[in-house]
Amino acid sequence: MSAEIHGHCEPEFQRMADLFAHNFDEGLELGASLAVTLEGELVLDLWGGYQDLERTRPWQEDTLTIVFSSTKFATSLCAYVLIDQGKLDLDARVTDYWPEFAAKGKDKVRVKHLFTHSAGVPAFDPPIPFATQYDWQAITAAVADQDLWWEPGTQSGYHAITYGVLVGELVRRISGRTLGQFLKAEITSKIGADFQIGLDPADVLRCAAIDSDDGVTPYGEPGTLGARVQECFTPPEWEVPACVLCEMPSSNGMCNGRSLAQLSGIVAMNGEFNGQRILSPEMIDLVLTETVYTRDAVVGESIRWGLGLGLHSAEFECLGEGSMHWGGAGGSMILADRDYRVSMGYAMNRMISGFSDDPRTAPLHRAFNEIVRAL
Repeated sequence: MSAEIHGHCEPEFQRMADLFAHNFDEGLELGASLAVTLEGELVLDLWGGYQDLERTRPWQEDTLTIVFSSTKFATSLCAYVLIDQGKLDLDARVTDYWPEFAAKGKDKVRVKHLFTHSAGVPAFDPPIPFATQYDWQAITAAVADQDLWWEPGTQSGYHAITYGVLVGELVRRISGRTLGQFLKAEITSKIGADFQIGLDPADVLRCAAIDSDDGVTPYGEPGTLGARVQECFTPPEWEVPACVLCEMPSSNGMCNGRSLAQLSGIVAMNGEFNGQRILSPEMIDLVLTETVYTRDAVVGESIRWGLGLGLHSAEFECLGEGSMHWGGAGGSMILADRDYRVSMGYAMNRMISGFSDDPRTAPLHRAFNEIVRAL
């Protein structure tokens, strides 16, 4: 029996719609949403499956799900706004905005190191309680009290846990608003994207449950740097309401494929989306400029970094030099290309381990590239 898929799709993108439905037919999905924008318009906007593990609540047009590290794209956008306004300087020291961060030799860390994941503060050693993240003052104090894991700028190691705290605290110090508040005021409310960091309690009932049976891709064997990063908390409990009601700018963004495509559409449309200028074209130039291209010490794979996000590379083929990408644990994905003026967002509630070899997203990514190049 074929999956019941809802939404709309322009004929040119039908192959992606067929692949999306096929993933349900193959038992790879519980619930999911997929969207593509072209020239700022939604040309594909699909959803299907179920919000709950018992398969009693169908996935709706406005269902939200946690997208883990895809959240980092929204967090980065907030920083880009401040950089664009001249309020955040990439060459400044983090301590110029956050003096307490200077503890234990971290006064050497510059803002630009955050976006190349080379700040040397990727996690917590010794491990701390997961619930520390529910309290912004507590988690920022924990980051400020960390020792350097390496000399800033000497290597890149994915700051999977701390990126959102580091960038989020700079946003708060400069703007006077939390990252989630800033995101809503300066970006999502302007372009009409349903993306939240720090969920409104009124929206809890439209959130999907997580099917995490297949787990999260390990960054390395026990004892490696990657394993230490992943083991820096006591075991998380993502189904606890506090996990989505607080702000975790590295990981607890709540959204769907449509809102991911809309946010990445800001890059695709050279800084302007839905009639709203969010970033200057010059800022998009900076976002898409290579900063570091090296083997990541945490993930163990080579990443070509732009400004905190992945760029087109041999390891992750995008449409070309105008492209950026990122994704989250379990499978969520963002793609955007400024030259083709196209973006894609995918969000789901069944987690499958893997990076570039997810059996759902890899075919969707290939089809996206092939379709857009043929337009």
